[in-house]
Amino acid sequence: MAKDMKVEDYAALADERTGLVPMKNIKHTSTESIGDVAGYHPHVAKRLHDEGWAEPVGNLKSVKPDEKVVTTNTEAERLSKIAIPDDWRTMHHLPLMKIASQLAGRNVDTKAEAEQIVETEWSRRKPATSAVSMSSLPTS
Repeated sequence: MAKDMKVEDYAALADERTGLVPMKNIKHTSTESIGDVAGYHPHVAKRLHDEGWAEPVGNLKSVKPDEKVVTTNTEAERLSKIAIPDDWRTMHHLPLMKIASQLAGRNVDTKAEAEQIVETEWSRRKPATSAVSMSSLPTS
C-alpha cells in the first residue's frame, strides 16, 4: 500500500467492532516480532506505516456480519510464550524490565512497575496450591 495514505484511508481499513487498523510489523521491536499483527488507531497506524515499522494487513470489513473472526493467538497464549526465569526476583532490573515490557506490550520505565507486572503474570501461571492436607478432609 502507498505510504501517501491519509488518516481517513487508514480509518477505512479499521475493524468496525474495534475501530483499530490491523497492522503487520515489518521490523523487530522490543515487544513485537516481524510478522506480528496488532491493531492500532488510524493515526498511529499511519505513523507506523509512514516510518516503515508496519504495514496494513488489509480490510477486515470483508468479513460478513454473521461470520466470526477466529483469533487463535489469545492474550494468555501470547503471555505464556514469554519466558519468566524462576529466579526473576533476583535478576538485575534491566533484563527484568525487558521481560515486563514484553508482558505489558509497552515500555516499562521503573523497576517497581516491572516487578508488579512480572509478579502478576507469575501468579497467573503458578496459582497458589491449597495448603489443605488430606488428613484434614472429612471422611465418610
